[in-house]
Amino acid sequence: MITLALHSCGLLPVARHSPAVRRGCPPPSRAAVAAELDAGESFQVSLLDGSEGKRIECSMMETAELDGELYASLLPRDTPAILATLDAEQGVLAEVEDPGAIRELLPAARRACGEYGLELLDTAFTLTLSGDVETAIDDAGEDSIAGDLDDDDELDMADDADEDDADAGDVVGAFSRGGGKYFVMALSAPLVLVGRQASLTDFVIPSEEEVDKVGPLLELKMRAASEDDEEEEEEDWPEV
Repeated sequence: MITLALHSCGLLPVARHSPAVRRGCPPPSRAAVAAELDAGESFQVSLLDGSEGKRIECSMMETAELDGELYASLLPRDTPAILATLDAEQGVLAEVEDPGAIRELLPAARRACGEYGLELLDTAFTLTLSGDVETAIDDAGEDSIAGDLDDDDELDMADDADEDDADAGDVVGAFSRGGGKYFVMALSAPLVLVGRQASLTDFVIPSEEEVDKVGPLLELKMRAASEDDEEEEEEDWPEV
């Protein structure tokens, strides 16, 4: 089986190197996020990364106050994505992490995504995909753009060699550069980010100490909200 090796550290579930990313929150599925955003039920905000001058548009999920500051758990509006390359000897898809390499690969990656109606965005914390991702996944699969990877039922990622593999994502673009084969992958599990409010609709990255304090509060609220949603679904289910 070919696995996707994503380098993780601390709280990071998919190698987004910032304390703003929470590992403990159980994120909803990609389809569930899309349905919620389409319903227009979430308050829209921006999370700013001042160190790189980038931002990412998010939907606000839960909030918590701590020491007079308002914090929120945030879901990116667009689908998080990564660039990966195949290590044929190890049978592992490795994420391209070097910022300089990503900048060089972005033009070709954008063209590859554009073939399936997607726009690849260079947003804060992660690349994101704008457009009909599910249709693009189906179309890319029919075109067998993953080549040698097509023999696998799914692409997995290994956060840790001692942990079970988890479904990582789907190939939505492929291209060659410098003798190497690269893939654009839409991640299956949305990122859950933590931000501190700076203005009505702008949030900034809190410090790692702040995240350690407020993160568990937000996680509890997210779990409670998820349980409430499940109970409502059960109540709405028609009796047979």
